[in-house]
Amino acid sequence: MQDLANSLESALKVRVEAGGFDCPVYTGQGYEEKETPCLIVHAETGQETPLGSGNFTVSVAAEFRYPASSEDLDAHRTLCNEVIGQLMASDLADTLSSEADNLCVFGIMNRTFQSGIDGNQWLSTLRFDCYCCILDIA
Repeated sequence: MQDLANSLESALKVRVEAGGFDCPVYTGQGYEEKETPCLIVHAETGQETPLGSGNFTVSVAAEFRYPASSEDLDAHRTLCNEVIGQLMASDLADTLSSEADNLCVFGIMNRTFQSGIDGNQWLSTLRFDCYCCILDIA
């Protein structure tokens, strides 16, 4: 079901890039060698519910990274709110479904947000579960 995770990551990238922010969006894990500020979206397939349905709860992480310095904290917070805000919209499930040809998103659940510092970068992470399926399961 890696296709499901890849389709979801691609749809999330399109959603955020539509905001027109000066912030690259990457898919997949890891941030090495990526310019900052940036957003990294990563999806992992999870549990099929109900069994045999083809519907999965997919865990998603969206990491917003910004170079850390005391004078840049306000800039980080402002851009983070704008970028992560794209993933907080009430119509996110519908939007993601429309952004990918082969993806149906039924709902978004369990959103959590954390922020802190990771080495020399401000790090703000939005995590949520996405209940979805690939449309042509054949």
